[in-house]
Amino acid sequence: MRAVNSHATAVLDGWTPAVDGLELKGRNIKRLRKLVDHPLVEYIGEIGENEKQEFLGNAYALLFPVDWPEPFGLVMIEAMACGTPVIAWRNGSVPEVIDEGTTGYIVNGFDEAAKAVRCVQSLDRRLCAQFSRSGLVSVACV
Repeated sequence: MRAVNSHATAVLDGWTPAVDGLELKGRNIKRLRKLVDHPLVEYIGEIGENEKQEFLGNAYALLFPVDWPEPFGLVMIEAMACGTPVIAWRNGSVPEVIDEGTTGYIVNGFDEAAKAVRCVQSLDRRLCAQFSRSGLVSVACV
């Protein structure tokens, strides 16, 4: 899902098994689209590996509203490798993957995420890509 305006594209990721009790498959995808029906939001759905680099690289930021203890969060690394900052909920591996203020922001909910979106333009996208490739990303083994 991405929010679009004349200046930016934001990518929202964070698959959850249900939204308001709806499993995200089949006809429920249509119901999910209605939940985010807004002229500035475009539901994209799943994209293939061939499109991922361009899609993430052209995004303003990746919003990662993970609500469970995600053990790794590969999509955050993929976004940063494309130079895209990440705004992620403080859960699971997020504090170990995001370098606060360099590769993105760690937030505690939607209000903080909205504030962080306004700060993303101050981040250096080259540093996001360098950081993700440098081996500085630490991941705790469980």
